[in-house]
Amino acid sequence: MKVCPKCGEKKPLITEYWARDKGKANGFRGWCKKCDLSNSRIYALKNKEKSTERGNSWRTRLCYNYVKETLIKQGLPVTPEMIELKRQQIIMKRTLKLFKKWRFENESDSTDVQGKQCEDEKDYVRAVQC
Repeated sequence: MKVCPKCGEKKPLITEYWARDKGKANGFRGWCKKCDLSNSRIYALKNKEKSTERGNSWRTRLCYNYVKETLIKQGLPVTPEMIELKRQQIIMKRTLKLFKKWRFENESDSTDVQGKQCEDEKDYVRAVQC
């Protein structure tokens, strides 16, 4: 059992309640997961620009290991061709998600994008790729 110094709750020393930290003597972080998460959210709200920038840079990198782990989780073969295909699929899904957000904000079913009339998501993706 370990007491969280932030909330004062006594919790068993298992990964369900405590995040791992190899640098600590007992192998767990100082605060419980619940307090650690709330602290992270508070930091993100106070430093919104920094947090957004850091998150965006991580997401847009699509590094080799991230795509490889995604393939492994899905039970697909890990080959250079599959890694490239998966990377392209992730980029397309992100583009579509951004479009849906953009379309919702503009409250329009038909909007001019890069000089082309776009009726649905497929047209938007084609317009962005041009």
